[in-house]
Amino acid sequence: MKKNYLQESPRLCLSVIWLCIGVGLFLFLDSVFAYHFRFIEQFRLFRFSAEYAQEHFSYPGGPAFYAASFLIQYYIHPHAGALISALLALLACMGLRGICRHLAPQRSFPLLWLVVGMLPLVAELDSNHHLEETLAFLLSIYSFYLYLCLPRSVVRVVYLLAVSWLGFYLAGPMYEMTVLSALVYECVARSSLRKYYLLLPVSLLPAILYYWAGKGGEARVLFTPDAYYSSRLQAQAVSYYVWAALPTVVLITTLSGYLKKNMSHRLQTVSVLLQTALAFGVLYVGFRTGITYAQYITEQVNTYSRDGAWGKIVATPLNTGRYPLHAGYKNLALAEKKLLGDYLFDSKQPGSKGLCMDWNRTIDTSSLLSDVYWAMGNVAQAQRMAFEGMVASEWAVNPRLLLRLVKTNLILGHHRVAAKYLRPLLQSYGYRAEAERLKRLVGNDEAVRADAELGPRYRCVAALDGLCSVHPVRNLLDIVESNPDYPTSFQYLLGYALLSKDLNTLAYLGEAYGGGPGLTPVPLLLQQAIVLIQETNPQVCSSQNLVSQAVAGQFKAFKHQMEWLKENKASSATLRAEFGNTFWYYYLFVSLS
Repeated sequence: MKKNYLQESPRLCLSVIWLCIGVGLFLFLDSVFAYHFRFIEQFRLFRFSAEYAQEHFSYPGGPAFYAASFLIQYYIHPHAGALISALLALLACMGLRGICRHLAPQRSFPLLWLVVGMLPLVAELDSNHHLEETLAFLLSIYSFYLYLCLPRSVVRVVYLLAVSWLGFYLAGPMYEMTVLSALVYECVARSSLRKYYLLLPVSLLPAILYYWAGKGGEARVLFTPDAYYSSRLQAQAVSYYVWAALPTVVLITTLSGYLKKNMSHRLQTVSVLLQTALAFGVLYVGFRTGITYAQYITEQVNTYSRDGAWGKIVATPLNTGRYPLHAGYKNLALAEKKLLGDYLFDSKQPGSKGLCMDWNRTIDTSSLLSDVYWAMGNVAQAQRMAFEGMVASEWAVNPRLLLRLVKTNLILGHHRVAAKYLRPLLQSYGYRAEAERLKRLVGNDEAVRADAELGPRYRCVAALDGLCSVHPVRNLLDIVESNPDYPTSFQYLLGYALLSKDLNTLAYLGEAYGGGPGLTPVPLLLQQAIVLIQETNPQVCSSQNLVSQAVAGQFKAFKHQMEWLKENKASSATLRAEFGNTFWYYYLFVSLS
């Protein structure tokens, strides 16, 4: 007869359960929220230096910030964020299960320790939330578990006092939950509370003194979950749920431990299964509602942009007509692939804002605009938006934009400034290799001009003498006229002319650059514009070799359809299916926004 090792070894069975939960959670996070972890990585820059460590170990909560930044730096790898988050959630669930088993050994509460243990993970889906709360939550769980293991005496009081003061220094105000959980437990357990009366106010003493000294900022940052959220915003409700989670678990399990009636083994098994199913249902809803679809798409295309995965951006379904940010990324990807002049109208466009949206002082817009200007060859504006993005970041640091500042200063000849920006990058993990490559270019203009990425943009700057206009079209004209070998600027200039229905500029672009370097064959939409111009005003654009026979034939079919519409007084909507992505349809039926 074969042995059933899982039944004979409860520890092995429990290990298998934890392994299944951990692997399942990792696979779920990695498949659904992979872009989120890559996105939030760029808002911190952990540095392997004594100066950085001294800075963050010098104030309460700094060690947790240091530890969180250390972990987040590895989010730069595609699967690391999901793995680290799954491990932290698993540790929280294990600690909470241990507390539940200690307080109510005869009861099973998978609903409690699964939902509560993964609650910080739901909070982390908000990019304004800080990982420090998860680490502080773990510290509170295991501090309270150790408290339960101590004998009921003055030792517990001394331990709580020490933990509260040390916890405030290590992780900020989350330590209050350890003390409050202990008070809840002792109150329900009907212990002698005389020695606990002054514990809560005394435990708050370091935070109160720190606040009175004027070093801690606002009171909400020292005493509430706002400490673990962007300092510019009010913390979301889920942060407060995490705050109250441990005392709630302690209250429920302690009360249930006094129930005398025990359930049968079968009923207990059914209860565990139902609680587990309900827990995963609650968590699934929490994960799905923890991040909006618009933010998810923004994080996705932002990640693709930093990786240069332009094809993936083009393939991503974006609401370009409603969100200029989405249109900006889609058009940036098309321009980088030299396809903007072919497929601009395959997506609904919000006017010229789809090429270069208005700046609203947010980090998302600043990052996109820096990428767009960088692609255009407008180095000065790319530098400005990178700097504004740094300022818009919560801690005024963004390693991705910091690299952009290094590159723009190298192109502009500001080598000492570039070297200054390189120092923190050289002390980092994920950006050190690129920083070392750029360091070799400092003080060497010849090497900058020969660089595959910087060289073409250097020639764009040389044409503008390092200056730029506030009007992107004026800058693009200067770049295209002086550096026609740089195709992306031509793609954007063509995009502006098409969206504004500027036939004169389109005719000029066709005559001056049609068939030139990087423009063979002539972009499809430019061909469509030229054939329309030749139809209405032949002397403006007389070149006949710019339009293919296929485009000429398609234009004849379009005119035939137009004549049929006039004769039958039909709606222009009938043209949209066949010609909706052509310049002719846009020129005649789409109003300028």
